[in-house]
Amino acid sequence: NDGLWDWDIQQNKIYFSPRWKSMLGYTDSEIGNRPEDWFGKIHPADREQVEKKLNRHLEGMTSHFESEYRILDAEGVYRWVLCRGLAQRDKHGKACRIAGSQTDITDRKIYNPITGLPNRMLLLDRIERAMKLTKPHGSPFAVAAVGIDGLAAVASSFGHVQADQLLCQAAHKMQECVSKQDTVAHFGNEDFVLLLEGISDGKQAAIAAARILHALEQPFQIGDPTVYVVPYVGITLHNAEYLYAEDLIRDAYAAMRRAKEETKTRFEIFDCKIRDCAVARLKMEADFRRAMDRGEFKVFYQPIVNLKDGSLKGFEALLRWQRPGGLVYPKDFLNVAESTNLLIALERWVLLEACLQVARWQKESRRPLTLNVNLCPQHYGSPELVKDLLKILDRSGIKPGTLCLEITESAFMEGTDDISRILKQIQEMNVHLHMDDFGTGYSSLSYLHQFPIDGLKIDSSFVGRLGMSDETWKIVQAIVSLGHSLEMKLVAEGIENLLQLRMLQTLKCEYGQGYYFAKPMEAAAIENLLANEIPWSMVFDKNVLTFNLSQEAI
Repeated sequence: NDGLWDWDIQQNKIYFSPRWKSMLGYTDSEIGNRPEDWFGKIHPADREQVEKKLNRHLEGMTSHFESEYRILDAEGVYRWVLCRGLAQRDKHGKACRIAGSQTDITDRKIYNPITGLPNRMLLLDRIERAMKLTKPHGSPFAVAAVGIDGLAAVASSFGHVQADQLLCQAAHKMQECVSKQDTVAHFGNEDFVLLLEGISDGKQAAIAAARILHALEQPFQIGDPTVYVVPYVGITLHNAEYLYAEDLIRDAYAAMRRAKEETKTRFEIFDCKIRDCAVARLKMEADFRRAMDRGEFKVFYQPIVNLKDGSLKGFEALLRWQRPGGLVYPKDFLNVAESTNLLIALERWVLLEACLQVARWQKESRRPLTLNVNLCPQHYGSPELVKDLLKILDRSGIKPGTLCLEITESAFMEGTDDISRILKQIQEMNVHLHMDDFGTGYSSLSYLHQFPIDGLKIDSSFVGRLGMSDETWKIVQAIVSLGHSLEMKLVAEGIENLLQLRMLQTLKCEYGQGYYFAKPMEAAAIENLLANEIPWSMVFDKNVLTFNLSQEAI
């Protein structure tokens, strides 16, 4: 199926076979025998490198000539070809002739090999065409970036074959929910980008996004298992300010990232604020990479109080970033830490720093202080976690049984077998494990039986509503009762007033933390706290501990 060519260099004439011409849609008479009949049809962006490679071979610098490039066909469309050739030389070694073949590789170059969808190259071409057609009064269009969370879990749990099946099914679902003139492109991994024709405003874009989300939220059947994924959509509307197709794709991705990080609807329409946020995020990422070397990260400590007598039980270590310009909280930089792949290294530093600090306080104050540290779900899946913990415990000299790691429900979704094994190893090191934000997930109860959890942290969203509704009281009562029946320790988060404290005491919740007692503090402030009388001790005076819970209080 290859087209052949034969160039007589001395006469500067080229023979092009009928197949060479027909694969580009030309008749015999439409292509002459001049080199310019060939090179004049090569894409301007490719011609220089083709001529450079050809000349290098003719000069004897390479064993053969080979180049991939775009060439214009009879319909005015550029096709990708692979051209190979070998020079024939005279007795002096000078090239006098070169012959070779031309292969059409358009499908390989512009379609994704897994899904068969157009790839980035073809989509860019189609967007550029759409941009030309909109001038001056053509049809409007939009570009949508679609991200799919869950592919990595499928690949690790079932294999890459099943992950590829999921991608193909996702591609089919998206093709089914858009019109025939639209383009669904696959950029690789779980990233898809769509060219949506005829969309001119935010309302139409929202309808299109809702269709895509609904299609991808339906279950995927990949063999026996049924799999669900979490999709996100970002859409940018074309306007006259866009000069390049790449800019439309860039802004669609920015909107998709915003949808993933900050919106409940899981779709976002691009506006200038998103671009400003994207630029600010890039700056934050750059600052973040330098922050560890500059020592800008600080560990703050929030007291955890024994709710029975007001004594200080210990602390939760909380990370803060002392960025030039002000203090930055984890909710504002954890996504950046994840994207830079520095989150686990940062948490490892927090563990060591906090263990060293609490070990010093234990020695100086002669108190059996405890330390709670929250780790991200990815960290619990790290094979290095157990080794790191052993080194940190040994180096810090912290007392056995002091450290408690907090784990959120999402960590259990990273792969239950591996997580279970790692958690058991951690427990064998006399490190406690508490489930953080208990009651906010869907499967918390089942995890209590599967994993070696010995404590529950009652989420602040429940504690904050105590005294506001009978329903909240019953939920917290049920959590405390469950914890007691399983012989687990209970810690209430987010205690902000005396009423909440008294209600938790009535339920016999053992421990609590929150602004009512103290905000997270730097180490120096904690040392002052340890050296003086506990400021909240008067609240636990035996004369005021009685609390009669009435319906009015609820």
